[in-house]
Amino acid sequence: MVSTLYAMGEGAQKGQQNPFTMVIFIVMIIGILYFLLFLQ
Repeated sequence: MVSTLYAMGEGAQKGQQNPFTMVIFIVMIIGILYFLLFLQ
């Protein structure tokens, strides 16, 4: 998890636009939001 975020941060700094990592990032954010909603 941490290594994935680190790798995506490195790719962003290099200016690489990888749609696959963007999809993973968006899915992770949506997953966290759903998780927080279910906890309430």
